[in-house]
Amino acid sequence: MPFRMELPDIGEGVVEAEVQQWFVAPGDVVKEDQPLVEVMTDKATVVIPSPRRGKILKLFWSVGDVAKVHAPLVEIETEVAEVAPAGRGEAARPAAAPRAELGPSTGSGPSGAHVAGSAKALATPAVRAMAREMGIDVNAVPGTGPGGRVTKDDL
Repeated sequence: MPFRMELPDIGEGVVEAEVQQWFVAPGDVVKEDQPLVEVMTDKATVVIPSPRRGKILKLFWSVGDVAKVHAPLVEIETEVAEVAPAGRGEAARPAAAPRAELGPSTGSGPSGAHVAGSAKALATPAVRAMAREMGIDVNAVPGTGPGGRVTKDDL
C-alpha cells in the first residue's frame, strides 16, 4: 500500500525547505530510518530519514525545488519485504544495512550546516545558493572558514 511522506515541520516558524540532495531514487528499497533527503531551511540543513521501509515509488521534488511543510516529499510502497534467507531453524528477518549517523546540526552560522557524509561541504544556505547561481559544485570547493566551512570568498 503506498505511503506518502510529507515534509515534516522541522522547526518553529519554518514553512518551507529547499531540496539539497536525494539519497534515494524511484525503485530503491529503503529501510526505516535510512536517510532519504537533505533539505535546507532558512535556519538549518537537515537529513530526513524514512519513517517506514519499502520501495520508493515517486520523488515529488527535484534538487533545488522549494517544498512547503506538509507537502508530499516521497511515495513509498510499504508492502515490499526485503528479507535475508532463513537459516536452519531461523525465521526470515529483514536484511541489515549500515546506518548513516544522523544528529542535530553542529555547525556555526545561520545554517547550522550538517555534514551528511565525508564529501559533503559545510556551507551556509547563502553560500550554497551563490554556488548554484555561479554553476559551482560547493562540495568540490576547499573551505577556508572555521572547521573547513566554504565561504563566499572561497567561491
